[in-house]
Amino acid sequence: MTMPTRISIRQGTKADEIMIATTMAKELMNPLGIKGKNFYIAEIETGKRVGWVQIRPLGPSMVDPNTFDSSPGSIDLENAVDEDIWEEFEKEDIDFPNGLASLPWTKEYRDAAASAAERRDRRAMLMSAKRMEAGQIWELASLYVLPEYRCQGIGSLLVKKILTEHGLLGRSFTGLYLLTLAKTVEWYNQFGFDAVNGKNIPDPMRFEVAAGSVIT
Repeated sequence: MTMPTRISIRQGTKADEIMIATTMAKELMNPLGIKGKNFYIAEIETGKRVGWVQIRPLGPSMVDPNTFDSSPGSIDLENAVDEDIWEEFEKEDIDFPNGLASLPWTKEYRDAAASAAERRDRRAMLMSAKRMEAGQIWELASLYVLPEYRCQGIGSLLVKKILTEHGLLGRSFTGLYLLTLAKTVEWYNQFGFDAVNGKNIPDPMRFEVAAGSVIT
């Protein structure tokens, strides 16, 4: 079967979500958390969707500094920031008001409330800084082409397009992973992906590893 006369690739929209989720559920692929903007869609001249792929964020890529030989994405950013905030809190010279001093109109209460507000703002700032420092793990996922349009290069067009756009957005390829079956690893090698060993499998992907191989 030859490739259709014209294949166009476009970014997905919310209008694509139901069709993608329904098809993926029928194919026993993960239909949850579908966001159209993460996808690129292949269409033929009639506007029929014949394939798609997505790159989705999985979380921060930093390793847990408290665990030996930990894997990418193993850090708990919330816990790390809370520990920093707690250390700062212990150094503060603010007494918690009690008795009559705990009434809202007292100076003691206002001082404690202001200190709490500052800690909330400080925590939000630290979380933002930690996320930037940690980097991001991305997953190339949900590559699918309708059966009657397979073996025509559409899958390759989709992967090349979404990788190009990923790079144009300034996103890291070092933190880009995918989960696939052993028989398709070689196919993904042509796009620059390589298989990773067990300790380098990102934490957010570990529960899926039994179904295939992880490559980056």
